[in-house]
Amino acid sequence: MTQNIAERAGELHWKYEVPTADSLIAETGIVENTRHVLTGDQRHFGPIKNPRKIIDLKQALELAR
Repeated sequence: MTQNIAERAGELHWKYEVPTADSLIAETGIVENTRHVLTGDQRHFGPIKNPRKIIDLKQALELAR
């Protein structure tokens, strides 16, 4: 984690009322330009508007085929 990621994650946390850990995960994905974010808790990522696709384990396994 960088200071930039931490600061931007804080903005997501306050703007969208996303839990801190989830905002850090989301912002890391945005900064690192990932295509997918794997989580078992998709509901926390819903309010965040970004090009990352939020997927669960079942979807990840399907993508790996």
